[in-house]
Amino acid sequence: MGLVCAAENTYFERSFAALGVPVRLHCSPPLSPAAQGFRALLAEAADSGAPSDQLAVLCVAEWVYLSWARPARDSRPAEPFWCAEWVDLHASPYFEAFVDGRRAALDHGVRALDAAGRRRVQSLFTRAARLARAFFDSAYDDSSVAD
Repeated sequence: MGLVCAAENTYFERSFAALGVPVRLHCSPPLSPAAQGFRALLAEAADSGAPSDQLAVLCVAEWVYLSWARPARDSRPAEPFWCAEWVDLHASPYFEAFVDGRRAALDHGVRALDAAGRRRVQSLFTRAARLARAFFDSAYDDSSVAD
């Protein structure tokens, strides 16, 4: 919650303003099919009540951001600020520790599961990875972009 309620929240507000994103789209943007699928998968994992299910989906989302941002940590351009600060948020020691902690918790939780539980978590992780890939691929499809 600290990430969402602090620097990351104001980062998005400032970035939306700089990029001219209409306020009506800040909290309810049009979602690509992949984003809708990922949102549904998050809800499925949350509804399961199983921490390992939830971590399987969250780890994909957060680990991807860390993996992208870390190589740019030392060479990112200062401008535009929305690119620079995105890297700063997602390559910070705090965020890296956050992701590492979630991954360790997932690994620990999976070891405690039976074979069926491990298959369920593996399926959630794999589905999340496929949806994340489709989500980022959809950024190149301008048919879902609203005015």
